Amino acid sequence: MSREKFRRSTDLETGSTGPGNHAALSNVELATALWHVPSNLMILSPELRVVWINEIMAETFALDPVRSVGEHWYDLAPFMRRRDAYYQRAIHGESFDFPC
Repeated sequence: MSREKFRRSTDLETGSTGPGNHAALSNVELATALWHVPSNLMILSPELRVVWINEIMAETFALDPVRSVGEHWYDLAPFMRRRDAYYQRAIHGESFDFPC
């Protein structure tokens, strides 16, 4: 299939109206999809406050996913403070893998 045909077929599937435009997921659709990912997922603010956690993360750390929002991560999981250097690196834009 030519690149142009592929682009047009992709546009039809995504509802895109032109080159470079892609159908965007709503926040609700994205949160719903991420909620069901079978892995620990969490979004922290730069101040390490919980913005969002998924079901698996909540179960793993015995957290209430609604009540946890706004709480400082180290207040919820004090033992994670040992990884503060990694969190600080991530906050400053560094990409890396956490050691197990």
